[in-house]
Amino acid sequence: MAPDISCSQGQDGSGAESVLAGPAAPSDTRETGGAKMSLVEHLEELRSRLFFCVAAVGIGSTVAFLFYEPILQFLLSPLPSQSNALATHNGKP
Repeated sequence: MAPDISCSQGQDGSGAESVLAGPAAPSDTRETGGAKMSLVEHLEELRSRLFFCVAAVGIGSTVAFLFYEPILQFLLSPLPSQSNALATHNGKP
């Protein structure tokens, strides 16, 4: 009979633990830190994250509104010819 050389449960043919094998835990349990959340808890987490995102967009919009002139002038100003990496001779393509 031929020896069984199948790689099951993280062991290679010699019986040693394989380098590529994962932990010996069952595949249906994931390491989540032991916390299981109900649907309501997931919705509360979603609500808090959405509130944080809306607050961040609101603060960013307020800052952009207050400083729109310097931001616009910065964006409209041309680059110096020395920083133009695509230019080949004296700032001309």
